[in-house]
Amino acid sequence: FVLPHTRGSSHGQTRIIRKAYEQDFYTQMMDECYKLWSQLEREAGVTLYRHYNSGFSVGAAGMYLRMDGEQNQTVIWKTFYDQGSLWNLVSVQLGRITKPFQIALGKISLGVFDGVSALDDVTFRNCSMPPAVKECPAHTHFHCAESKACVEQMQRCDLTDDCGDASDEQGCSPELQCSFEHGLCSWKQEQSGGDVFDWTLIQGPTPTLNTGPWKDHTLGTSAGHYLYIESSGPQEFKDSAVLLSRAFRPTVHRGGRKHCVFRFHYHMFGSHVFCLGVFMRTASSGRGHMLWVRYGDQGNLWHRKTLYLTSARPFQIVIEGTVGDDFNGDIAIDDLSFLDCEPHHGDLPDANTTTPSVTTPPPTVRPHVCPDGQFACGSLRECVPDSNVCDFSLDCSDGSDELYCVRERCDFEGGDTCGWQSNDSSLVSTHAFRWSPVQGESIHDGEQSHRPINDHTTGGPEGWYMCADSSNGGYGQTSDLQTPVMTSNGPQCTLVFWYHMSGFTVGSLQVLLKYGNSTHEVWSQSGNQGNKWRRGEMFIGIANNFQ
Repeated sequence: FVLPHTRGSSHGQTRIIRKAYEQDFYTQMMDECYKLWSQLEREAGVTLYRHYNSGFSVGAAGMYLRMDGEQNQTVIWKTFYDQGSLWNLVSVQLGRITKPFQIALGKISLGVFDGVSALDDVTFRNCSMPPAVKECPAHTHFHCAESKACVEQMQRCDLTDDCGDASDEQGCSPELQCSFEHGLCSWKQEQSGGDVFDWTLIQGPTPTLNTGPWKDHTLGTSAGHYLYIESSGPQEFKDSAVLLSRAFRPTVHRGGRKHCVFRFHYHMFGSHVFCLGVFMRTASSGRGHMLWVRYGDQGNLWHRKTLYLTSARPFQIVIEGTVGDDFNGDIAIDDLSFLDCEPHHGDLPDANTTTPSVTTPPPTVRPHVCPDGQFACGSLRECVPDSNVCDFSLDCSDGSDELYCVRERCDFEGGDTCGWQSNDSSLVSTHAFRWSPVQGESIHDGEQSHRPINDHTTGGPEGWYMCADSSNGGYGQTSDLQTPVMTSNGPQCTLVFWYHMSGFTVGSLQVLLKYGNSTHEVWSQSGNQGNKWRRGEMFIGIANNFQ
C-alpha cells in the first residue's frame, strides 16, 4: 500500500476499509470501529480531506450528512471504482446547517479481495459563526440581535441565516424571496412560447448521475427543494427553459436613484453543462438585455451571485437555462431574493407598444421666437446667443441651453451617459463592439480580470462605467464615444478621466478633437495597463465648435 498522505512516509496514519466479510464477528467489529472514528473526529474538531480508492474490485465509497430527527441521510460525496494509486483531494460544500448533524462515511466493496479505500487529512473550513462585537459599521453591516455578530447588509433577507439567530432574516417581505420550499412563490414559467420546456421543482439529487446537485441550498439536505432543467431527452441541444419574476417599479426617479439588488444561488455541474443567463426586460415579451451569463461546468457546488439592478421603467428579471449537447448538463437555481426593490402592481407593456398620439390644445400664448443667432430658452420670452449653448454655463434661467450637451462632470451612475454618445448606436446590433454603460465584472466566463469588478466612482460592483467589450469585436475594429458639439470653453479647459485597460490582447484607447470633418489625436494609450484604474489628463485650452 502506498505511503500515507500526511507525512508522505510509513510513519503517517491512515484509515483503511477493506472488503466486506461474510463472517458475523467482522460485522460486529465495524460498529466499534465507527465509534472510535467518531471519537477521533470530535477530538480533532474536523470537510476537506484526501481519499484513496484503488484496486480492481474496490467498489464505491460515499459521504453522508445525518441530521437530528431525520431518517433519510443526504449524499454529499461519492466515488466509484478504481481512482488510481494516488491520493485525491476532495472539497465538500456543507453550507449553513441550522440543526445538529453528523458526517458518516460508507463503503461498498465488491466480492473479490482486491481493493483498498482510505481517508486522510480531514479538515472543516469556515464552519464557525461570526464572532460577537460591540458595534458594526452602520452603513455597510447589520448588527445581529442576539449573537451580536456583524454581517454585511447584502446578506440581509437572502434566505440564509448568517447571524446564527436568524435576525438578519426577520422583517423580510415574502414577496421578494423564494426558497421553492412551497412552490414557485411569485415566479412564473414562461407561457407565451418564448421557451421550449419548463423548469422542474425537485428534492434531492437529479435523476442523472454525475450532473446536478445532491441537495438544495436552503436546507442543505435532500429534503429541500430547488428548480433545475433536465438535460436528458426529450430535450435537445440549445433548448431553453425561462423563469419570470414579478414586475418591479423603476429604480431611477426624479428625486434620484436607489439600489435594487437581486441575489440567487446557481449550480452548474456536469461535463455537458451549457448556459445559464439572467436578463432584465421592460416589455412583456422577449429577453431584454443581458445582466449576467455563465457557461460550462462550474463544479459540484452552489455558487452565489449578486446583481445590482437599475431601470428607469418598470421591469422584471428573466432567468434562462439552456440545454447542452448531452445528458450530463443539468442546471439548478435556489434561494432567489430581492433587496430594496419595490413591486410594481401592473403588467409590463407589449414590446411593440407605441405611444398614442395626443392632440395638443391650441396655446393661449403665442410661442416666442428668437432672432437669428440666438437660442430660444424653455422659459418664455428668453433668448441667449447661440455661442452660449453647450459652453458649460447655465445661461438660460431654466438651464435649457445645456440640456442636450455633455455635462461638465459624468460618473455614468445609473447608466446615465451625460450626453456622451456612441456614434454608431443605431447602425449596429446589441452584441456588436460598442461603448455602453455597464456594472461589475465581465459577463464572459474566464475574462473577469479583463474588466473592472469595481467602478472608480463608488469603488464597488454596484457602480457604473462605460465599457467597450472586445469579446463582441474583431481585430482592428473601432468604436467611438463622442460628445455633442461644444460651442466654446475657457482658456484653462482640461479633460480629466480614469481608464482601465486589462488583458493580453487589449487594443488602444485614443482621445481626439474633432472640428467639423477634421480630427486629430491629442492623447493615446495602447496594450495591457494592468487590472486597475489609471488617471488620464489632457489639456484642451480655448476651442470653439468642437467635439
